[in-house]
Amino acid sequence: MDKKALPAGVPQPFVLEPPLEEKEVYEPGELISFALVLIGKGIDHLPYFLATFDRMSQRGLGRGKGKFTLHEVRDGYSYTVVYNQADGIVNPNISRKSITEDFTSGQSAQMRYCKIQFKTPLRLKNNGQLSDRIDFEILMRAILRRINSLSYYFADEALQLNQQGLVSKAKSIGIVNQNIRWLDWERYSNRQNNRMKLGGIVGLIEFEGDLNPFWPLLLAGQEIHIGKNTTFGLGMYKLTTGFRNEIATSLPPSQ
Repeated sequence: MDKKALPAGVPQPFVLEPPLEEKEVYEPGELISFALVLIGKGIDHLPYFLATFDRMSQRGLGRGKGKFTLHEVRDGYSYTVVYNQADGIVNPNISRKSITEDFTSGQSAQMRYCKIQFKTPLRLKNNGQLSDRIDFEILMRAILRRINSLSYYFADEALQLNQQGLVSKAKSIGIVNQNIRWLDWERYSNRQNNRMKLGGIVGLIEFEGDLNPFWPLLLAGQEIHIGKNTTFGLGMYKLTTGFRNEIATSLPPSQ
């Protein structure tokens, strides 16, 4: 397959993580912080992203076309300054994290329990329809699918994984507790001049079982997001491990 001619459905090598606060109106002078995750060859396009943000600042954001200034950009890992408004110079020496390290380093401890909190709506399709439920097998299929596509099109080599074996083992991982709901997340589209609903699953799920084979995948998914509309920041989750009683006490009661 010619990688230069990307077919429809290929994920983009970036994720724009918006502020998670439930706020729609910002007053003049207020600061807005957001994150940009660049994946694989997308890292080399950082200057183009900064130029795009600069054009966006002049055109304005949202329905009211609110103008803004790109004040500063920092490396998400080292926290060093990549760009600031004062000198306008871009520092291309940004940190790079290889998810393959998580696969080769191995796990010294036995992972038996984990909690996953979906911070932004997770949009996964099952039989052509958006699903309002999730189990560990569905989660693993989504992570593997995204890693495969991103690795093939935007990395130097694909990860060599026994995917069928992993999916089969994923069926043995059970749900200990969950408190999830459907959230219709809205964004305003300047191109379509209207508000779009991008609904999906948010909330907490606790899994139990032999998680060691899946731990590198869970860590990778936490970095690159999963599901549909990830470029808008959807499919973000945070992963926590610990003992079952420690995790369970932090969960709100199921609805």
